[in-house]
Amino acid sequence: MWGFIACFVLAVMPTYLLLDAHRQLPIRELAAIIAEVRQPGEEVVMIAFEKPSLVFYSQEPVTFFRRSLDARDYLATKANEGGSVLILGWPNKVRGVGVRLHRERGELVYQVGNYQLVRVNKDRFGEKGDSGSADT
Repeated sequence: MWGFIACFVLAVMPTYLLLDAHRQLPIRELAAIIAEVRQPGEEVVMIAFEKPSLVFYSQEPVTFFRRSLDARDYLATKANEGGSVLILGWPNKVRGVGVRLHRERGELVYQVGNYQLVRVNKDRFGEKGDSGSADT
């Protein structure tokens, strides 16, 4: 019994903490970038599985969507507000919302691991011809 407890405390717990720190690294990096580049009043939208740790680490509100189509519909309602939005997601999710990255426009803010952080003007979502293929 004591051997199991000692093994758990001395081996399993430190390994778990190390793996968890490694797993959270991309989210912590993205949260730091969001806190640094977010403009006043700029909304952050994430298209992927909800990551509450992103809200925790960035200390910024984040609107989550699982599907690109839902995010695109939401952003279309915001198109007349003006300004820009930060969108975070996997490249296929970003494309699914209708954003085709153009390096000359400076839309790609940061990329780490499987995630892209892009800045897009909200008025693009009011354009009918700029919608891309949406995922489900």
